Amino acid sequence: MSVSYTLLTILEVALGIFFIWGFWNEEKLADLEDKLFAKMGIRRRRRSKAKITQFSNGSTSKHNRNCI
Repeated sequence: MSVSYTLLTILEVALGIFFIWGFWNEEKLADLEDKLFAKMGIRRRRRSKAKITQFSNGSTSKHNRNCI
């Protein structure tokens, strides 16, 4: 057996175990997903808010003259 085939088999077994664990602990998995999505959403909100405040300061420079 080659090393890549062995690693692939180990990865498949680990993925199968993770799916079984996910079915048994569905509430814990859903909580983990909610936390991850909440953290990603906060980052997106911060970036979009920074872009909005960058162009909404009222000045009319050549860079933001046609924005908003």
